[in-house]
Amino acid sequence: MLPILYTEVKAPSVTSNIDEFEAAAKEYLANIPQLTKESTDEDFSLAETNVKALKAFEDGIKSRQEEIIKQCGELYEVLERTSAVSELARGKRLPLAKDVKTKKEEIKRFVLKTSRIRASAYVSEIQKRFKYGFTWDVFTFVPKNARNLKGYSNQLEDALEEYKAEIDARHDLLAARCKVFADNVGEYEYLFKDADKLIDGCDVSVLPDLIKSRITSHIAEQEAKKDHIPDTTKKVETKIVEEVDTETGEIIEVEKPVEMVSLDKAKLLDLMQDIGHELMCLGGSRSTLDRVERLVGYLSK
Repeated sequence: MLPILYTEVKAPSVTSNIDEFEAAAKEYLANIPQLTKESTDEDFSLAETNVKALKAFEDGIKSRQEEIIKQCGELYEVLERTSAVSELARGKRLPLAKDVKTKKEEIKRFVLKTSRIRASAYVSEIQKRFKYGFTWDVFTFVPKNARNLKGYSNQLEDALEEYKAEIDARHDLLAARCKVFADNVGEYEYLFKDADKLIDGCDVSVLPDLIKSRITSHIAEQEAKKDHIPDTTKKVETKIVEEVDTETGEIIEVEKPVEMVSLDKAKLLDLMQDIGHELMCLGGSRSTLDRVERLVGYLSK
């Protein structure tokens, strides 16, 4: 504990324990512990006690100095040495009083950050169990009215356990819905780009009907498209056509593939008449012209 200064002034001499007082005070002040990031509630309580004791110690020295001055004249040595000891106590008290506040807040911030990291890690592990990405509540709890560091930490631990329980409950709910989704979606999972929102927002009692409805609508759309697809298949046959031999200039018959397309009767009649005229101009054989004329006559009926 801090020493008590004793002085008795009798002119012209001074009787005091200044030597012992000074040594004891310096030793005590040197042994006052500093606060760190690892300080506990007990450390902070001791520091606060030391701050009060040091202030009382300083005040006691000043009071004794005033008594010395009243007892005799200028006892410079006693006054100077007691002032120096008082300044030592003040130098220890001021930073210690500041640390009581700043270090405690620093520890609180660290404990809070650690709790939030633990909460985030817990959610990450839960999310890994799912195929789809879901949203999760964030751990935002901040302790209030905690009397000390232990109380602050206890509030955080209790809140974190409650948060984990809520996450577990949501995990069980989503897991049940995911199973229902997988059991009903079958090969049509590609239709559900919004699977995460659908699973998260629908109760298991209505989820099968929603899935079935979307799949049924898709199948109906596909069937409707098939009914309206035009038949663009082209029929290819061969026939004998007459061409002019580029080397001899003679008309020769050549078998060539003919692309068959659907034409109405009027268009086909016009086409055959044009073909007949072209053959006559080219000097086609009589047999070919006869066949064309018979076909034109048939189409004219």
